[in-house]
Amino acid sequence: GRDNGVLILVAPRDRQVRIEVGYGLEGVLPDGLAGEIIREQAIPAFRNGDFGGGIEATAARVAAIVIAGHVLTDDER
Repeated sequence: GRDNGVLILVAPRDRQVRIEVGYGLEGVLPDGLAGEIIREQAIPAFRNGDFGGGIEATAARVAAIVIAGHVLTDDER
């Protein structure tokens, strides 16, 4: 009922990765921040063939942000 889930999708053969965020977490994990996480955690590891490490690093950063629960202000976005 809170719609506060996060889904990390990885399609290695298609060279695609996405982070989908439920409406209840959009203030904590907006699209821009999700894109930053993909660029900084997932893509560098994936380029080195380390899909497990990239997924783990991505999930760890997402989890830390969600646990902190800080809703970003307009200036922080």
